[in-house]
Amino acid sequence: PYRTAIQKMGGCKTVTLKIKKSMTEDTARAVNVSKQFLDNLHKVERFHPCPMPVMRADGRIELLAPGMDAESMTFTAEAGFTPEVIPLEEATAALRDLLCEFPWTEDGGRSMAVSVSAILTVFAGSILPLGSVVPAFVYLGNAEGSGKTTLAQLAGITYAESPAADPAPTKEEEWQKKLLALAMSGRRVVLFDNLKTHLNSPSLEAYITSPTYCGRILGVTKEFSGDAGATLLITGNSLTMSPDMRRRCLLIELFMEQMKAEDRKFKRILDPETIREARPRIVSALWSIVRAWDEAGRPACSHNNTSFPRWSKTIAGMVEFAGFGSPLA
Repeated sequence: PYRTAIQKMGGCKTVTLKIKKSMTEDTARAVNVSKQFLDNLHKVERFHPCPMPVMRADGRIELLAPGMDAESMTFTAEAGFTPEVIPLEEATAALRDLLCEFPWTEDGGRSMAVSVSAILTVFAGSILPLGSVVPAFVYLGNAEGSGKTTLAQLAGITYAESPAADPAPTKEEEWQKKLLALAMSGRRVVLFDNLKTHLNSPSLEAYITSPTYCGRILGVTKEFSGDAGATLLITGNSLTMSPDMRRRCLLIELFMEQMKAEDRKFKRILDPETIREARPRIVSALWSIVRAWDEAGRPACSHNNTSFPRWSKTIAGMVEFAGFGSPLA
Protein backbone atom coordinates (compact mmCIF):
# COMPACT_ATOMS: atom_id res chain seq x y z
CA PRO A 1 0.00 0.00 0.00
CA TYR A 2 1.12 3.51 -0.82
CA ARG A 3 0.06 6.64 1.03
CA THR A 4 -0.47 9.94 -0.66
CA ALA A 5 -1.59 13.40 0.47
CA ILE A 6 -4.28 15.12 -1.56
CA GLN A 7 -4.63 18.89 -1.33
CA LYS A 8 -8.24 19.98 -1.26
CA MET A 9 -9.87 23.35 -0.83
CA GLY A 10 -10.30 24.14 2.79
CA GLY A 11 -7.32 22.18 3.99
CA CYS A 12 -5.05 19.14 3.52
CA LYS A 13 -6.60 15.69 3.78
CA THR A 14 -4.59 12.43 3.93
CA VAL A 15 -6.07 9.53 1.97
CA THR A 16 -4.74 5.94 1.92
CA LEU A 17 -4.76 4.27 -1.48
CA LYS A 18 -4.10 0.49 -1.73
CA ILE A 19 -2.46 -0.36 -5.02
CA LYS A 20 -1.65 -3.94 -6.03
CA LYS A 21 1.79 -3.72 -7.48
CA SER A 22 4.87 -5.89 -7.32
CA MET A 23 8.23 -4.44 -6.37
CA THR A 24 10.81 -4.03 -9.09
CA GLU A 25 13.47 -6.65 -9.72
CA ASP A 26 16.18 -4.35 -8.40
CA THR A 27 14.21 -3.76 -5.19
CA ALA A 28 13.68 -7.50 -4.79
CA ARG A 29 17.40 -8.16 -5.19
CA ALA A 30 18.17 -5.51 -2.57
CA VAL A 31 15.66 -6.98 -0.11
CA ASN A 32 17.02 -10.51 -0.55
CA VAL A 33 20.51 -9.46 0.54
CA SER A 34 19.56 -6.91 3.19
CA LYS A 35 20.60 -7.71 6.76
CA GLN A 36 17.25 -6.60 8.19
CA PHE A 37 15.41 -9.10 5.96
CA LEU A 38 17.80 -12.02 6.46
CA ASP A 39 18.02 -11.59 10.24
CA ASN A 40 14.25 -12.03 10.53
CA LEU A 41 13.99 -15.18 8.44
CA HIS A 42 13.52 -18.55 10.13
CA LYS A 43 16.29 -21.05 9.57
CA VAL A 44 14.68 -24.06 7.88
CA GLU A 45 16.49 -27.41 7.93
CA ARG A 46 13.56 -29.54 6.75
CA PHE A 47 10.39 -29.14 4.71
CA HIS A 48 7.44 -31.47 5.35
CA PRO A 49 4.75 -31.74 2.65
CA CYS A 50 2.21 -32.90 5.25
CA PRO A 51 2.19 -33.48 9.04
CA MET A 52 5.15 -35.78 9.76
CA PRO A 53 6.86 -36.82 13.02
CA VAL A 54 10.02 -35.42 14.57
CA MET A 55 12.07 -36.31 17.63
CA ARG A 56 12.07 -33.57 20.27
CA ALA A 57 15.15 -32.65 22.30
CA ASP A 58 13.67 -34.46 25.32
CA GLY A 59 13.19 -37.67 23.31
CA ARG A 60 9.46 -37.35 22.60
CA ILE A 61 8.13 -38.20 19.14
CA GLU A 62 5.62 -35.60 17.99
CA LEU A 63 3.57 -35.05 14.82
CA LEU A 64 4.14 -31.49 13.62
CA ALA A 65 1.23 -29.21 12.80
CA PRO A 66 1.24 -27.05 9.64
CA GLY A 67 3.48 -24.01 9.90
CA MET A 68 6.97 -23.31 11.21
CA ASP A 69 8.40 -25.30 14.12
CA ALA A 70 11.35 -23.41 15.57
CA GLU A 71 12.82 -26.24 17.66
CA SER A 72 13.18 -28.71 14.80
CA MET A 73 13.65 -25.93 12.23
CA THR A 74 10.95 -27.58 10.11
CA PHE A 75 8.25 -26.00 7.98
CA THR A 76 5.13 -28.13 7.43
CA ALA A 77 2.82 -27.37 4.52
CA GLU A 78 -0.98 -27.48 4.57
CA ALA A 79 -1.89 -30.90 3.15
CA GLY A 80 -5.67 -30.74 3.29
CA PHE A 81 -5.90 -33.63 5.75
CA THR A 82 -4.77 -34.57 9.25
CA PRO A 83 -3.30 -38.06 9.86
CA GLU A 84 -5.50 -40.18 12.09
CA VAL A 85 -4.41 -42.80 14.62
CA ILE A 86 -5.83 -46.18 13.60
CA PRO A 87 -5.25 -49.66 15.09
CA LEU A 88 -1.91 -51.23 14.18
CA GLU A 89 -3.60 -54.16 12.42
CA GLU A 90 -5.57 -51.75 10.24
CA ALA A 91 -2.43 -49.76 9.48
CA THR A 92 -0.43 -52.78 8.34
CA ALA A 93 -3.42 -54.04 6.33
CA ALA A 94 -3.56 -50.70 4.47
CA LEU A 95 0.10 -51.02 3.45
CA ARG A 96 -0.26 -54.67 2.44
CA ASP A 97 -3.29 -53.75 0.33
CA LEU A 98 -1.27 -51.00 -1.38
CA LEU A 99 1.52 -53.46 -2.24
CA CYS A 100 -0.46 -56.66 -2.83
CA GLU A 101 -0.34 -56.81 -6.65
CA PHE A 102 3.41 -56.50 -7.11
CA PRO A 103 5.18 -59.74 -8.21
CA TRP A 104 7.33 -60.26 -5.12
CA THR A 105 10.10 -62.79 -5.39
CA GLU A 106 10.02 -65.72 -2.98
CA ASP A 107 12.32 -64.37 -0.26
CA GLY A 108 10.18 -64.81 2.83
CA GLY A 109 8.75 -61.29 2.63
CA ARG A 110 12.12 -59.51 2.86
CA SER A 111 11.57 -57.43 -0.32
CA MET A 112 8.18 -56.21 0.88
CA ALA A 113 9.71 -55.32 4.27
CA VAL A 114 12.42 -53.27 2.52
CA SER A 115 9.77 -51.55 0.39
CA VAL A 116 7.79 -50.59 3.52
CA SER A 117 11.01 -49.35 5.13
CA ALA A 118 11.60 -47.04 2.15
CA ILE A 119 8.13 -45.53 2.59
CA LEU A 120 8.70 -45.11 6.34
CA THR A 121 12.15 -43.58 5.76
CA VAL A 122 10.60 -40.75 3.76
CA PHE A 123 7.76 -40.25 6.25
CA ALA A 124 9.58 -40.68 9.57
CA GLY A 125 13.16 -39.83 8.65
CA SER A 126 13.01 -36.65 10.77
CA ILE A 127 12.95 -38.87 13.85
CA LEU A 128 16.59 -39.62 13.11
CA PRO A 129 19.19 -37.04 14.18
CA LEU A 130 20.40 -34.68 11.46
CA GLY A 131 23.25 -36.29 9.55
CA SER A 132 22.13 -39.88 10.16
CA VAL A 133 23.05 -42.22 7.32
CA VAL A 134 20.21 -44.06 5.58
CA PRO A 135 20.53 -46.76 2.90
CA ALA A 136 19.78 -46.36 -0.77
CA PHE A 137 16.91 -48.53 -1.99
CA VAL A 138 17.49 -50.55 -5.16
CA TYR A 139 14.46 -52.01 -6.97
CA LEU A 140 15.38 -54.95 -9.20
CA GLY A 141 13.18 -56.67 -11.76
CA ASN A 142 13.79 -59.72 -13.92
CA ALA A 143 12.11 -58.06 -16.91
CA GLU A 144 10.64 -54.81 -18.18
CA GLY A 145 7.18 -54.06 -16.84
CA SER A 146 7.61 -55.79 -13.48
CA GLY A 147 6.43 -52.64 -11.65
CA LYS A 148 9.70 -51.54 -10.08
CA THR A 149 9.32 -47.85 -11.05
CA THR A 150 5.77 -47.66 -9.66
CA LEU A 151 6.91 -49.40 -6.48
CA ALA A 152 9.79 -46.94 -6.10
CA GLN A 153 7.43 -43.99 -6.61
CA LEU A 154 5.27 -45.30 -3.76
CA ALA A 155 8.18 -44.54 -1.42
CA GLY A 156 7.36 -40.88 -1.98
CA ILE A 157 3.62 -41.20 -1.27
CA THR A 158 4.07 -38.75 1.63
CA TYR A 159 4.46 -36.05 -1.02
CA ALA A 160 1.54 -34.81 -3.08
CA GLU A 161 3.31 -35.84 -6.29
CA SER A 162 5.32 -38.98 -6.98
CA PRO A 163 9.05 -38.34 -7.42
CA ALA A 164 9.92 -37.77 -11.05
CA ALA A 165 12.34 -40.23 -12.61
CA ASP A 166 15.82 -38.74 -13.09
CA PRO A 167 18.07 -40.19 -15.80
CA ALA A 168 20.99 -41.91 -14.13
CA PRO A 169 24.50 -40.69 -15.02
CA THR A 170 26.75 -43.13 -16.84
CA LYS A 171 30.14 -41.61 -16.02
CA GLU A 172 31.77 -40.66 -12.72
CA GLU A 173 32.10 -36.99 -13.73
CA GLU A 174 28.37 -36.91 -14.43
CA TRP A 175 27.63 -38.48 -11.02
CA GLN A 176 29.70 -35.75 -9.33
CA LYS A 177 27.74 -32.98 -11.09
CA LYS A 178 24.38 -34.64 -10.47
CA LEU A 179 24.97 -35.21 -6.76
CA LEU A 180 26.30 -31.69 -6.22
CA ALA A 181 23.18 -30.29 -7.91
CA LEU A 182 21.09 -32.56 -5.66
CA ALA A 183 22.82 -31.25 -2.52
CA MET A 184 22.28 -27.66 -3.68
CA SER A 185 18.59 -28.22 -4.47
CA GLY A 186 17.63 -29.64 -1.07
CA ARG A 187 15.47 -32.41 -2.60
CA ARG A 188 14.54 -35.16 -0.14
CA VAL A 189 13.48 -38.00 -2.47
CA VAL A 190 15.27 -38.82 -5.74
CA LEU A 191 14.50 -41.61 -8.20
CA PHE A 192 17.20 -42.80 -10.61
CA ASP A 193 15.20 -44.95 -12.99
CA ASN A 194 16.05 -47.89 -15.23
CA LEU A 195 19.80 -48.26 -14.80
CA LYS A 196 21.19 -50.63 -17.39
CA THR A 197 24.87 -50.88 -16.52
CA HIS A 198 27.08 -51.95 -13.65
CA LEU A 199 26.64 -49.51 -10.75
CA ASN A 200 30.01 -48.40 -9.42
CA SER A 201 30.40 -44.75 -8.42
CA PRO A 202 32.70 -43.52 -5.62
CA SER A 203 30.79 -40.22 -5.60
CA LEU A 204 27.46 -41.99 -5.11
CA GLU A 205 28.95 -44.16 -2.36
CA ALA A 206 30.27 -41.04 -0.60
CA TYR A 207 26.87 -39.33 -0.87
CA ILE A 208 25.05 -42.27 0.73
CA THR A 209 27.41 -42.69 3.67
CA SER A 210 28.21 -39.04 4.47
CA PRO A 211 26.01 -36.41 6.15
CA THR A 212 27.29 -33.74 3.73
CA TYR A 213 28.39 -33.61 0.11
CA CYS A 214 30.71 -31.00 -1.40
CA GLY A 215 32.09 -30.18 -4.81
CA ARG A 216 33.16 -27.36 -7.10
CA ILE A 217 30.37 -25.39 -8.74
CA LEU A 218 30.53 -25.70 -12.52
CA GLY A 219 31.93 -22.63 -14.24
CA VAL A 220 33.21 -20.88 -11.11
CA THR A 221 36.03 -21.37 -8.62
CA LYS A 222 33.73 -21.67 -5.61
CA GLU A 223 32.88 -24.89 -3.78
CA PHE A 224 29.54 -25.82 -2.24
CA SER A 225 28.97 -28.06 0.77
CA GLY A 226 25.43 -29.14 1.65
CA ASP A 227 23.26 -31.73 3.32
CA ALA A 228 23.38 -35.17 1.68
CA GLY A 229 19.95 -35.98 3.06
CA ALA A 230 17.95 -37.27 0.10
CA THR A 231 16.49 -40.78 0.13
CA LEU A 232 17.82 -42.40 -3.04
CA LEU A 233 15.66 -44.82 -5.04
CA ILE A 234 17.31 -46.76 -7.87
CA THR A 235 15.63 -49.13 -10.33
CA GLY A 236 17.07 -51.53 -12.87
CA ASN A 237 16.61 -54.86 -14.59
CA SER A 238 19.30 -57.43 -13.72
CA LEU A 239 21.41 -54.58 -12.37
CA THR A 240 24.81 -55.43 -10.91
CA MET A 241 26.86 -53.31 -8.51
CA SER A 242 30.23 -53.12 -6.82
CA PRO A 243 30.71 -54.65 -3.33
CA ASP A 244 31.15 -51.15 -1.81
CA MET A 245 27.87 -50.06 -3.39
CA ARG A 246 26.03 -53.22 -2.34
CA ARG A 247 26.72 -52.72 1.37
CA ARG A 248 25.23 -49.22 1.19
CA CYS A 249 21.97 -50.44 -0.36
CA LEU A 250 18.95 -52.55 0.46
CA LEU A 251 17.57 -54.63 -2.41
CA ILE A 252 13.92 -55.06 -3.39
CA GLU A 253 13.42 -57.89 -5.88
CA LEU A 254 10.45 -58.42 -8.19
CA PHE A 255 9.97 -61.51 -10.35
CA MET A 256 7.41 -61.43 -13.16
CA GLU A 257 6.38 -64.87 -14.40
CA GLN A 258 4.62 -63.68 -17.55
CA MET A 259 6.64 -63.57 -20.76
CA LYS A 260 5.12 -60.19 -21.68
CA ALA A 261 4.28 -57.41 -19.22
CA GLU A 262 1.06 -56.58 -21.11
CA ASP A 263 -0.28 -60.07 -20.28
CA ARG A 264 -0.45 -59.26 -16.55
CA LYS A 265 -3.92 -58.67 -15.08
CA PHE A 266 -4.61 -56.23 -12.25
CA LYS A 267 -7.57 -55.70 -9.95
CA ARG A 268 -7.01 -51.93 -9.93
CA ILE A 269 -5.05 -49.20 -11.67
CA LEU A 270 -2.13 -47.93 -9.57
CA ASP A 271 -1.38 -44.62 -11.28
CA PRO A 272 -0.48 -41.16 -9.87
CA GLU A 273 -4.17 -40.29 -9.41
CA THR A 274 -4.83 -43.48 -7.40
CA ILE A 275 -1.72 -42.84 -5.33
CA ARG A 276 -2.87 -39.28 -4.53
CA GLU A 277 -6.26 -40.57 -3.44
CA ALA A 278 -4.64 -43.19 -1.18
CA ARG A 279 -2.25 -40.66 0.38
CA PRO A 280 -4.34 -39.62 3.45
CA ARG A 281 -5.06 -43.26 4.37
CA ILE A 282 -1.44 -44.37 3.94
CA VAL A 283 -0.03 -41.40 5.87
CA SER A 284 -2.43 -42.24 8.71
CA ALA A 285 -1.20 -45.85 8.59
CA LEU A 286 2.43 -44.74 8.74
CA TRP A 287 1.79 -42.41 11.70
CA SER A 288 -0.10 -45.19 13.49
CA ILE A 289 2.86 -47.56 13.06
CA VAL A 290 5.22 -44.92 14.47
CA ARG A 291 2.88 -44.29 17.42
CA ALA A 292 2.42 -47.99 18.20
CA TRP A 293 6.19 -48.63 17.99
CA ASP A 294 6.84 -45.68 20.31
CA GLU A 295 4.25 -46.81 22.85
CA ALA A 296 5.68 -50.36 22.81
CA GLY A 297 9.05 -49.05 24.03
CA ARG A 298 10.69 -48.61 20.61
CA PRO A 299 11.83 -52.19 20.04
CA ALA A 300 14.91 -52.53 17.83
CA CYS A 301 15.19 -54.68 14.73
CA SER A 302 16.43 -58.24 15.23
CA HIS A 303 19.21 -57.52 12.72
CA ASN A 304 21.67 -54.64 12.50
CA ASN A 305 23.63 -53.03 9.70
CA THR A 306 26.78 -51.20 10.76
CA SER A 307 26.69 -49.04 7.61
CA PHE A 308 23.52 -47.29 8.90
CA PRO A 309 23.13 -48.18 12.61
CA ARG A 310 20.64 -45.46 13.66
CA TRP A 311 18.36 -46.28 10.74
CA SER A 312 18.60 -50.00 11.58
CA LYS A 313 17.59 -49.36 15.19
CA THR A 314 14.70 -47.02 14.35
CA ILE A 315 13.11 -47.44 10.90
CA ALA A 316 13.93 -51.15 10.55
CA GLY A 317 12.66 -51.63 14.11
CA MET A 318 9.29 -50.08 13.17
CA VAL A 319 8.93 -52.29 10.10
CA GLU A 320 9.63 -55.50 12.00
CA PHE A 321 7.42 -54.42 14.91
CA ALA A 322 4.54 -53.86 12.45
CA GLY A 323 4.78 -57.49 11.34
CA PHE A 324 6.52 -57.20 7.98
CA GLY A 325 9.66 -59.02 9.08
CA SER A 326 13.19 -57.64 9.14
CA PRO A 327 14.26 -55.56 6.12
CA LEU A 328 17.84 -56.39 7.12
CA ALA A 329 17.41 -60.18 6.96
